[in-house]
Amino acid sequence: FQLKDDELDLFGSVAETGKPLGSDLSEGKKTLWRYYLGKKLAAIERKKLLSFFGKKIRHKDVRWVKQLLVRYGVLERLEQKKAALAIAAREVLTRSSFPMQQQQQLLLLLDYSLERKR
Repeated sequence: FQLKDDELDLFGSVAETGKPLGSDLSEGKKTLWRYYLGKKLAAIERKKLLSFFGKKIRHKDVRWVKQLLVRYGVLERLEQKKAALAIAAREVLTRSSFPMQQQQQLLLLLDYSLERKR
């Protein structure tokens, strides 16, 4: 859920999410993409990125961050991470002692979390 939420903060639609793009940046949230990207950036890029945290962010700055996430393969890495976690969660749920109906409800919730737009 959280990885998808962080993705929507940058790549979602304002109309669907109900919040401005880049609000996690403005709030200085420590996201997984921030961690991964920080390890890939050159010093000057890292300094620029860090300057966004805790401040109102402009649309062009959000675009720049999105471009970095794609260029450095962070977006793809996060997609792989979400997929791996979803597989693990499905395995845990199907092996659990929860009644079948509860398992199915939790699996639906997992699918919703991965596919949601807001």
